[in-house]
Amino acid sequence: MKAAGIFLLEALLIFAALFGAHLLEPHISFIPSFVISLPEVDYTGEDFRTVLWHFGCVYLVLLAATAAYLGPWRPSDVRRTVQELFAIALGFAIASMSLFLTTEIAFDPNLIVGIAILASLLVISAHLISAASTHGAPGSRVLLLIREILRVAFRSAGIAIILAALTPGILAFFFVGDRDFANTVTRIRIWFSDSEQAAYQLVDLFPGERFAQPMLVRPRPGDPGVLYILGRAGTLERIDYPSGEGRSLVLDIRDKVGEVESENGFLGFDFHPEFARAGSGNEGVIYAYYTSVKNGEQVNHVSKFTLREDAGAKVQTEAPLMVLPREPSGFHNGGSVAFGPDGLLYLALGEGVHPKTHKGINETFRGAILRIDVDCRHSDRSQPITRRPAVGQVQDYCIPRDNPFVGNPAILDEYWALGLRNPYRMNFDADGRLWVGDVGSTKWEEVNIVEAGHHYQYPFIEGYEAAGPSRPDTVIGTETPPVHTYVHTAYDRAVIGGIVYQGKRHQALRGQYLFADNYSSKVFSMPASGRRVDSADHIATADQFAQRGTSSLTELADGEVVLTTLGRSSTPTGRVLKLSSGDAQAPAPAAEAEPASTTAAEVHSIYIANCARCHGNEGRGDGPDAGMLPVPVPDFHDDDVRARENSWYHRVIGEGGYAAGLSPAMPPWAHILNEAEIDGLVKLIREFQENPHDGN
Repeated sequence: MKAAGIFLLEALLIFAALFGAHLLEPHISFIPSFVISLPEVDYTGEDFRTVLWHFGCVYLVLLAATAAYLGPWRPSDVRRTVQELFAIALGFAIASMSLFLTTEIAFDPNLIVGIAILASLLVISAHLISAASTHGAPGSRVLLLIREILRVAFRSAGIAIILAALTPGILAFFFVGDRDFANTVTRIRIWFSDSEQAAYQLVDLFPGERFAQPMLVRPRPGDPGVLYILGRAGTLERIDYPSGEGRSLVLDIRDKVGEVESENGFLGFDFHPEFARAGSGNEGVIYAYYTSVKNGEQVNHVSKFTLREDAGAKVQTEAPLMVLPREPSGFHNGGSVAFGPDGLLYLALGEGVHPKTHKGINETFRGAILRIDVDCRHSDRSQPITRRPAVGQVQDYCIPRDNPFVGNPAILDEYWALGLRNPYRMNFDADGRLWVGDVGSTKWEEVNIVEAGHHYQYPFIEGYEAAGPSRPDTVIGTETPPVHTYVHTAYDRAVIGGIVYQGKRHQALRGQYLFADNYSSKVFSMPASGRRVDSADHIATADQFAQRGTSSLTELADGEVVLTTLGRSSTPTGRVLKLSSGDAQAPAPAAEAEPASTTAAEVHSIYIANCARCHGNEGRGDGPDAGMLPVPVPDFHDDDVRARENSWYHRVIGEGGYAAGLSPAMPPWAHILNEAEIDGLVKLIREFQENPHDGN
C-alpha cells in the first residue's frame, strides 16, 4: 500500500510538472536566450494532449521500472532521490525524441526543457520537505544532493543517462545546421505520420494516362461508362471508363480563362439534371465556374455551356449568368458548382470574390453558398432578380422564393448560407445534406454540413476558436459550428471537401465521409452521423503535394472512389487515381523524373500558390493571411532580411522557420519542392529585393 502511495505521489509530481510547464512556457524562458534564441511556438490543446501522452506514458513506465529494480522511492533518502532525478533525465530524453521523431506537432524546446526542470525541482522539493524534520538544515541536504549527483554522474550508468539527456539538444543543433541531416529527420517524421495508411492506397484509374492539372471528375448522367475531366487551364475532356479509350476534348475555354495562378482557373462544373434527356432544351447543358485573368484584372464567371461533342471543343456556346469582378489577389474563389436534389443550382464562393470597394453581403456575393433557379419555369417557385450586386452583372436565372434571406435588405436574395471562408468542394449525400470543405486561414480547416439560413461564423470564429474580428452585434443567420475541424501541421493545411460513401466496393467505408487535404494529399474518413467528430482516420496518401496535390474526390456508380491530383503546371503530370484496398496489387507507376531545372514562370506560380497568401505578391509580408498569423511576416525588402545569405533562405524554405530559429508557422517544403524549385524561389526573392515596386 505504501509503494502504491509513493507511485501515486511520483505521478502527481510528473503531471504537475507537465501542466506547470504548459502554463509557464509562454511567460518564462526555461532555456536562456543567451544559450539559444528560440522561436515562439503556437500550441493548441490537441498539441499539448500529444505532449501529455508521450511524456506521461514514458515517465510512468520508467518510474515503475525504476521502483521495481531499485525499490520504491524514499523521498527522505538522498541516494534514492538522486536515482529518481536521473530517471527523470532519461525519461526526458526518451519522451522528447519520441515526440520529435514520431509526431507532426511543432517541437518546442522551451516547453520540453521546462517539463524536465519542473519535474526535477518538484522531486528535490519533496526530498527537502520529507527530510527537514529528521535530517538537518536544507542547506546541508542540498550539498549532500549535489555530492551524490556528482558521484553518480561519473559512473558508467550516469554518463550514459547524461549523454541520452543531451541527445535532443545535439539533434536540434544538427537539425538547424545540417541540411542533409534535417531532410533525413523530416523523412522520418513523414514516415511515422504516414504509417497509418496501410488499409488503402491510391492507384491510377487509367494507367499511363496523365492530365493537365485535373480539377474534378464527374460521370456522364445516364452513362456511367463515360467520365468528364475538368482541366484547370480551361478544358473539359471526356474519356471512356474503365477502358481509358476515346479520350477527347469537348470544351476549350483557355482563351477565356487566361493566366492561371494563385487559386484561379476552371474551378468547377455540374451537369444540368436534363443533360441526357433527348429533346430537352437542356440536353448537353452544363454550368461552370471559372476565373478570367487578363492584364491584371480578375473576374469570376458562372456560365452555361451547351456541349455538342460533334461540333468541336472551341465552338461551344457560352451564356453568362454571373460576371463578378474581384480584388486582384486571386485567393479564396471557392469554386464548386452542384445541382441539388431540388433541381436548383448551388454555388460555393470564397470570401475573396469581391471588388475592393464593395465588400458587404448586401452588395456583393462572397464567403457563402448561393442558390439559384436556372430554369425559371414556375412563378410560384421562383421570382425574378430584383436586387443586383453593386459591381458586375447577373442575368438569366431566378431567385427561389424559399431562399432564407429573400426580402432582407441586409443581404442579397441569392444567399442560402454564409459565414464561410473558402468553401472548396461540396457534395450532397443520399439524405440531401450538403457537405462542404471550408479552407481556413492559418490554423484551422473545417468540414461543415451546410443548411439553409445558417451562418458558419467566419471571420469571427474558425474551428471552435475566436479568430480575427470580434463577433458583430447582429449576425445574419443561425450560428452553426463545423462538424469537424483539424489544426494545421507542417503537412495538413487545406481541406478538400469530399463525399459520403454509399458504394459496396469498400464495405468498411460505407456511411463514412471521405475528404482530403490538398497540401499533404492525405485522404481521411470519419463518421457521417452529422454530430461533431473530433478526429478523422487517415486512410491513404497520394504522391503529389501542395500546389500539385489533391483537388477533388468523387464516387462513381460502381463504387470506385476517384481522386484527382494536379501535378505540375507546365507539363501534364496530373493524375486521376482510385482508392484501392491495401492488400491489392498496385501497378508500379510510370517513372516521372523531376526536371533538372525549373522555369521562371513555374517558380512564380509556386510562389503565388503557396507563399503569397502570407508574404504578399511582392514579398512585403502583406498577404491576405498575414494578419491571422501569431507572429509578424517578414518583409523581404527590410535591410536585415536582405542581408541574409542565400543558404539561409534555402534552409528556411526547405526545413521550415523552426530550423532557423524562426516561427514554425513557416512550414518546411523540402518534402514537396525539389532543389531546383527551392533555388528558384530564393532567386525570385532576390529579384523582389533588387526590383522593388510600390506595392501589390
